[in-house]
Amino acid sequence: MQKQLQEMHEQIEQTVVEMKTFENLRQHEVIAVPKRVEVCNIISMIVAHSLDYKAGSTYREHDSLLAASPLSIS
Repeated sequence: MQKQLQEMHEQIEQTVVEMKTFENLRQHEVIAVPKRVEVCNIISMIVAHSLDYKAGSTYREHDSLLAASPLSIS
């Protein structure tokens, strides 16, 4: 019976260590997730801005080519 109690105590200690480990991981993730979302939003804005800029450049290049074309209609 003494051995069984000792084994149970060790299992409880191990379970407590695991629980604390997961609680610490959870706390770090609770802090990290909003930061990750913020970074994703910033990256999305940069990509969208870059695509808008490239699309604008393409349209300006297209318009200037049309204006310089001998077939352009004014």
